[in-house]
Amino acid sequence: MSVDVITLKEKSQFLCGGVQAELLLPSGEKRPKRLLTLLHGAAETPETILNNFDLLKASERLHLAILLPALGNSFYLDWGEGENARSSLLLELLPAARTYSGISANRRYNAVGGISMGGFGALSLALSEPARFSAAFSLSGALDLKKADQLFRICELPPPGDLCTAALRPEAKWNALLSQKTAKPNLYLAWGDRDWFREANRSFIRQAAECGIAVKASETPGLHDWAYWQSSLGAALEWTVS
Repeated sequence: MSVDVITLKEKSQFLCGGVQAELLLPSGEKRPKRLLTLLHGAAETPETILNNFDLLKASERLHLAILLPALGNSFYLDWGEGENARSSLLLELLPAARTYSGISANRRYNAVGGISMGGFGALSLALSEPARFSAAFSLSGALDLKKADQLFRICELPPPGDLCTAALRPEAKWNALLSQKTAKPNLYLAWGDRDWFREANRSFIRQAAECGIAVKASETPGLHDWAYWQSSLGAALEWTVS
């Protein structure tokens, strides 16, 4: 078996200039039944993940199709005309990936995960769109948008919009999302003990427990960097197919 790398380029009614993603698709007579949408962090791209982790090997070994969207510093939210990354992902990229892979849109066959900004996106998408995803993982999730705004300023990165105001949106209010009377995805969170967002991840776990939701969680030595993500992404991928 091998893995085909398919570049998806779609015209977009939600994003200026169109949208692009990489789709890793294990080949062979038996096609994969499960699709993971893996979301990159701020100031990164799908290539950042591919250059820092042997995702092709993991895709082949786990027989897992992986969609890697390129959606900039969007936090996987909709910000206004021509800047609606969330809608583009859900309504353009995911349908295109399913067309190529033949994987069902049924939630049981779909998972979402992410790193840092992508961790926020994964949890927000899975909890606000429970009919689409049965599982979500977050590595070093940037779960506090006000703190994320501070980090953007420290790193001199242009934010996608007013992150402090975005923290008040329904798709960013963890307690409200967790307490909704809807089917919940399986959740897995991991972060380093010296991570910038350590307290935000701990708070998420506490809120989930208060709502009666079991979450697999792991806090181990590490910072908010690729040294930590290289050591933790493999376990998250294994969890996705377990």
